[in-house]
Amino acid sequence: MMILLITLTLTAIAIYLKVRLAEEIESLSAGIVACLCLCISLFLAPILAKLLLLTALLVFPATNIELAE
Repeated sequence: MMILLITLTLTAIAIYLKVRLAEEIESLSAGIVACLCLCISLFLAPILAKLLLLTALLVFPATNIELAE
């Protein structure tokens, strides 16, 4: 459970850095770290969390999320 919280925290930090950094290579690096940590955290997540995520994706399939620049 602790590893899951660590990877989710790293994912959140990497996403924040990706949005805030102006340099292209640092932003790309942060995006790669965020994707890797998110995949690891989804692998380590309990089955109930995975089912809730799947249900949310099935209920709201066409959500358009835009980030402010």
